[in-house]
Amino acid sequence: MKEHKKKAFSNKSRNHAPKSVKTSLEAKTSGSFVVEGLSAVLEYLKYKQESVDFVVYKGSRPPSELKEFSSFLGNEKLIPAAQYNLEQNEGSEFVSHSPLWASVRIKTKEEEELYRDLAGVKGAFVLCLDHITDPRNLGAILRTAAFYGIKHVVAPKNRQVLLTGSSVATAQGAFALVDLVVVTNLSRVIEELKKRSFWVLGTSLKGKPLEEIKVSLAEENLAFVLGSEEKGLSHGVEKSCDWLVFLDGAEVALDSLNVSVAAGIFCDRIHQMRKNALKST
Repeated sequence: MKEHKKKAFSNKSRNHAPKSVKTSLEAKTSGSFVVEGLSAVLEYLKYKQESVDFVVYKGSRPPSELKEFSSFLGNEKLIPAAQYNLEQNEGSEFVSHSPLWASVRIKTKEEEELYRDLAGVKGAFVLCLDHITDPRNLGAILRTAAFYGIKHVVAPKNRQVLLTGSSVATAQGAFALVDLVVVTNLSRVIEELKKRSFWVLGTSLKGKPLEEIKVSLAEENLAFVLGSEEKGLSHGVEKSCDWLVFLDGAEVALDSLNVSVAAGIFCDRIHQMRKNALKST
């Protein structure tokens, strides 16, 4: 009988980080960034208003969607593009030709802040990243986390891309809803989460289908670990996981998925499994 081949997000993702990213990872943990587009700017105004320094818009009047934030923005923070000094700021990070954009301050969290946030929470879901190097992948994962209500994404401070213009742009408004937690040692954090009653799942072809994991998803705390684009999970992180899981693909197909795509599929499946578990309780 022909064996069905496993297809999964694996240790050899075909979507590698660009060489420029590999050789010089940006490890910025705070800063001001340009956020483009009305929908993304609205996320910051709704959920992290204090982070918005100013909004620039093109046209004779600002979009009607900004009216409810008029008391916060006033005239000082809501600037017509015609009045924004492009020549003075050309070449800086605070230039955009988008019809509407904002300057937004973003700051990562530290390990101890993560534990304080999780204290007493039931059914918490934390994403952990094991040295992601492409800022677009980081941004896409943050956006997925925001869509599924995941509040924390944990990443190591070394050999890991953090806050960049590209990651913030790809995330759209996700940094308004999700905290990026930067830690010194990811394996240590995983062990600490296990002490705090978290089950830890990691992606690997050595594992089993996600649906075979026997754990009460309705109330249990989960930490889900995604490996790097090229090498997957590091040895120490893999050993720390309670389970290793993979995604089944077609019999004749590529052997891996881009890490941000895999993150979306895994998050959706866990979300659906949790919903079903809650319905049956």
